Amino acid sequence: MKKLMFIVAAALLAVGCNNTKSYVVEGNIEGLSGNVAVMTMDGTEVLAQQEVTDGIFSFTVESANPLFAVLVIDDQQVAPLFIDGTPIVVEGNAEDLASVMAKGTPSNDAYAVFNKKQMEVMMPLFSEDSEATTEQLMEAFGIMQQELDNNYVENQNNLWGMYIFLSGKSQEMEAQEILDVIASYPA
Repeated sequence: MKKLMFIVAAALLAVGCNNTKSYVVEGNIEGLSGNVAVMTMDGTEVLAQQEVTDGIFSFTVESANPLFAVLVIDDQQVAPLFIDGTPIVVEGNAEDLASVMAKGTPSNDAYAVFNKKQMEVMMPLFSEDSEATTEQLMEAFGIMQQELDNNYVENQNNLWGMYIFLSGKSQEMEAQEILDVIASYPA
């Protein structure tokens, strides 16, 4: 009987320690057929995948913590996903993979707004008939850097803000400043 109680207690403890959450990623990408996957941002782990024929897909990603991920279509990284809430909705058109965007959580929504602004600033400079000067390009990059700085300040409570911080802003800081910023983020 003691042995049985020990096994039950161990099982309950193991279940109680499992803080894995389920995050839903739903998609509707017009004209899409092929293999769709959610992978870790570094591409080392497939979190979920399926074959899609009509553009509609739905994944459940299990993770103990929010994470940075990427939507992959036929081995091509298409859109970042900030897995920090549910449901995440991915929409776009298979003919224009740059149009594929995730929405539905504060991080994904903030990135979508930033990406839209980035396209408005940068795309005219890279169009076929553009004769953009180095000065115009530098000005556009300056505008986008300021927008990133603004997004960092506005999103210090979500993964998009953390992503900006880790991919650039932190490199301008001293070690203690970095630790202070990390401590300011929610657990």
